[in-house]
Amino acid sequence: MTSTVISTETGPRIGPRARSRLEFGAKAFLVVSFLGTLTAGVMRLQQKALADESHFVDLGAWSIVEKPSWATADDVRAIRDATRLRGWQTSLLDPAAGPVVWRSIDLAPTVVRVAGMKKCYPDEFEAVIEMRRPVAAVQIGGVAPAPKSSGKAGGKSAPTQAANSARTAIAWVEVDEDGIAVSPPLAARPVRDGSPLRVVTGVPGPAPAVGTRFGADVIEASDLLSELDRFGSDDEHAMLATIDEVDVSNFGCRKRAEASEIVLRAAARTSVGATGGTSQKPGRRCDVEWGRASPSDAYDPEPLFGAKASRLVQVLRMFPGLDGLSTVKVAFADLVVVPAQGSALAQSK
Repeated sequence: MTSTVISTETGPRIGPRARSRLEFGAKAFLVVSFLGTLTAGVMRLQQKALADESHFVDLGAWSIVEKPSWATADDVRAIRDATRLRGWQTSLLDPAAGPVVWRSIDLAPTVVRVAGMKKCYPDEFEAVIEMRRPVAAVQIGGVAPAPKSSGKAGGKSAPTQAANSARTAIAWVEVDEDGIAVSPPLAARPVRDGSPLRVVTGVPGPAPAVGTRFGADVIEASDLLSELDRFGSDDEHAMLATIDEVDVSNFGCRKRAEASEIVLRAAARTSVGATGGTSQKPGRRCDVEWGRASPSDAYDPEPLFGAKASRLVQVLRMFPGLDGLSTVKVAFADLVVVPAQGSALAQSK
């Protein structure tokens, strides 16, 4: 018997292994296609969110949530302008916006650091900033230049007089406890917390740029004033507050080798006239010879800061405002008090 075999196969046969690979490839293609579609949808949503104007932050519009009593709105404006963020906008949803704003504020010259920052939806950043606190005002200028001959009869010309007037103008620059300038030169003595800042006098040369340090004389004076602010009890604080000037004209003994490098002075007292007006008490103010900035001579030591401050408080208790005194010396082994000429203390001797 002859048998006939009829084949229905029209092509090569696909083995089990090849079939499983093809199935995996098809599944992988479907998964990749799905992920690609999902990613494209997320990107479209993100672009739409970034373009949403309701989440735009105006980086030049600042409002003060809370501030210390000594700070002013001008201080905040100065920080804002120094950041160069004014006139810019960004989306609150942009992940790169926060670090940029943080860094811009942190680099402002009157900012110590940015303590923290958070997003406040829909359109605000809220930052906590540690600012440089002014402790004194450095007096710049005030020394009259030597007169110059114009070579013509009739004296100086108008331009020469104007130039000399500009050179003798007095200005004040606020500094923090590290001696860093925190303001440009100001035309009037600055006031903080309702009281004029203490003044550092006898500083040669021009003022540095905002955010940079003065010389060693101003750094030492600023540190001394900040230490006086922290010294003692509340009553002692009130007494020490009468000290309103630090004279560093002899810092480094640049004028007199044997004289005190630092001299403190109390504020001039005011007297009320018959019409109710006030006037500064005439006469020379008392000099408190503080001594050397950094005593280092083992053979001629000076008392430490605490001992000098305690002696100054003792004198202020006995002579409020240092009235009737010419000189007080706190850097010697014994406290030395010199009465002013013509005072009741001098006459009683």
